[in-house]
Parts: sequence; C-alpha cells; structure tokens
Amino acid sequence: MTGQLNINRLREFPMWRALLVLFGALLFGLVVSAFCSGWLGSAAGWEAPAVMKTATVMQNALMFMVPALLTGFVFYGKAFRFVGLSKKPPMSAIVWMLVVYVAMTPAMNWLVAWNASVSLPESMAPLEQWLKAQEMGAQEATSQVVDVSSPFDLCLTILLVGILTGLCEETFFRGALQQIFICGTKKGHLAVWISALIFSAMHFQFYGFVPRLVLGAFFGYMYLWSGSLWVPVVGHAINNTAVVVLTWLKEQGAASSIDSVGVAESGVPYAAIASVLATLALMIVFRAYNARGNG
Repeated sequence: MTGQLNINRLREFPMWRALLVLFGALLFGLVVSAFCSGWLGSAAGWEAPAVMKTATVMQNALMFMVPALLTGFVFYGKAFRFVGLSKKPPMSAIVWMLVVYVAMTPAMNWLVAWNASVSLPESMAPLEQWLKAQEMGAQEATSQVVDVSSPFDLCLTILLVGILTGLCEETFFRGALQQIFICGTKKGHLAVWISALIFSAMHFQFYGFVPRLVLGAFFGYMYLWSGSLWVPVVGHAINNTAVVVLTWLKEQGAASSIDSVGVAESGVPYAAIASVLATLALMIVFRAYNARGNG
C-alpha cells in the first residue's frame, strides 16, 4: 500500500465550483476577522500586539481552516478525510521531512537573501517603491505578532504563529486547494506548484516570493508523497517556530547566524549549491520510499 495520494480514486467534482466556495468562504472570513480586529483596536481599546495576536487566531480560523473544511464537506462529504487530517502520519515520513528541511536550509537562506536584493529597472521605480512599502508594512505587522517580552509570551507566540498558523495554512493551501487541483487536473506536480504559487502570492511580499514559493512546493510534495497532511503541518510549524525563536533571540541580544548559513558574501555559494543537490537527492529517496509502501 502506497503512502501517495491516489488521485484516480478521489471523487469527481467540479473544480471551479469548489474553488468558488473555497475562496468565497475565505473572503467572508477576511471581512469578519477584519471587522472584529478593528473593533478590538478601537472600541475595546486593546494594545496593538494583543490585537495582532488575536487577529492572527481569527484569520487563521475564519480565512483558512473553516473554508477548507467547509469545501471538503460540501464536495467530498468527509471534510477531515478530504484535507488529509484523518490519516495518521508515518513517523518515517516526519523524520524524512525534518532531514530534508535541515538539508535545504542553506539554499533557502541564499534564496531569501537573493530575493531581498532584487532591484527593478529604473522605469519601474514607482512600482518598486510600492513593493518596498508593502514589504515594510508586512514586516511591521509580523514584528507586532512575534513581539515577546517574557518566556510565557514566547510560548504563546509559538502556539499561535508557529503551530496554529502552520496547521490552518496547510489545511487551506495543501489540504483543500492542492487537493482541488489534483482532483480537477489529475496532475500531482501541477497541483503542487499552482498551490505553492497561490500560497506565496497571497502573502503579498514580493521580496520573499521565491523562497516562499519553494517552501510551499516542498510542503506540497511532502503531502503528495506521504498522503498525510500532518507531515507538512509539522514542517510548517517548525519553520514558523524557528522564525519566532530566532527573532526573540536577536531581540535578547543573542544574535544567531543560522539564517546566514549558505549566504556567500562574494563568489560562488558552494554551501547553497550543495544544499540544493542534497535536498533533491533526499526528496527522490523520500518519494521512492513512500512509493514502495514502507511509510
């Protein structure tokens, strides 16, 4: 028995109707969460960090988790089974995912640095200024969410940003969106990359688009080949948690160089190249391992 998703046995359903329900529910959740967040910041008088953390919970639930489960229930009848949350993750798949994640870290760091340094032609200066303004706004919002002043705040932020966000975003983008494209196109690779593209685009951060696209594809393949959404959920949660912890360490003055591993100041980025080769090799082995049914 293979650990891969058997796309030929999935129930047929109209892809565009499913996408309409999924994104329609997302927009409704966006309106509701935005209204509630605005009320908390004005009428309730909450401080910005508290509002941002609460808004994160509402957005994750109303924009991602609820639309994904609703779409799965409407078009498949079994919401948790459709998004892949009902299948217990093989421990071997979790271990493989973690190994690949570590191996790809230098390459991802290089991609992050490269994407952040991209400059548009002078003729597109207004667009570049707008993109940079959007990037700064997103970074400020992220800073408010991960703002921690005590170990308790750190644990709470890890729970909200690391674990909850990882669960909800993976349920939406891989569990529902990727699954819809798999059912509609019968092409697993196409579904993985389209979902990853939408995943990256919906974060509205041009200077982080490429690494987030690659990360989304990585999570997509982990789901496609393992058959359990819990595998990419764990990976996404670890990635987000690492960001929170590294941010906290830097604020405490304990600067970490982990995010600079693989980034060469000049010359050929040998560490990043080696990271890419190792990642590809490990993913090939991961796919073969699951195809044999050992996962």
